[in-house]
Amino acid sequence: MEKSNISLNEIQNYKNTQNFSSFDEIDLFKEISALNEILLLVYENIMAHNLVNYAYTLAKKFSAFYNNESILNEENFDKKILKLKLINKYIEIQKIIFQILAIKLPNKM
Repeated sequence: MEKSNISLNEIQNYKNTQNFSSFDEIDLFKEISALNEILLLVYENIMAHNLVNYAYTLAKKFSAFYNNESILNEENFDKKILKLKLINKYIEIQKIIFQILAIKLPNKM
């Protein structure tokens, strides 16, 4: 996020007019959207491994997205913001998952 020279506040509040256009964007968005369903499954069945599996699957989909998409070099500002929003949402969800699992996150990777 820091390398984009766009503030987190601007990313979160930007009214985007772009739709997802690549398989990796759509796939990551679908996986991000499954969080509530996974949390409900974990809660109802008391099976924390489902949350771990979700975090792993989400990380794999994020990795595919990040490797296949041009983010910082994206010329279309709306598309760039859309991709940065996906990244921001991914980070938020992984923080939530790690907090639920009582795993400390490193400050920087």
